[in-house]
Amino acid sequence: MDLPHRRQPRREPTPSAAASPLQGVLDSEARAMLERALQDLPAEQRAVFCLRVFEELSYREIADVLAISIGTVMSRLSRAREKLREALAPYLAAARRAGSEP
Repeated sequence: MDLPHRRQPRREPTPSAAASPLQGVLDSEARAMLERALQDLPAEQRAVFCLRVFEELSYREIADVLAISIGTVMSRLSRAREKLREALAPYLAAARRAGSEP
């Protein structure tokens, strides 16, 4: 028995889907830059940053895991963020300029 073929509703591409090849390149470029910047951090700062950002641990949990004080967690995290900000500044500035062009 032949069933009538139902036409699927057309889906308009979302802006992210329309820009996906270019966005994929930019995302991989950004990811590579971030990975390089993370590798350049001192190990102590990298550990605190990764536990906070990627593992989403609280300051107390990080302090417990690394057997350091919360104050040390805060200072290492602050220094890591500042170094990453400096390392990624050229990329972020270029991305802002590219985003503001028509």
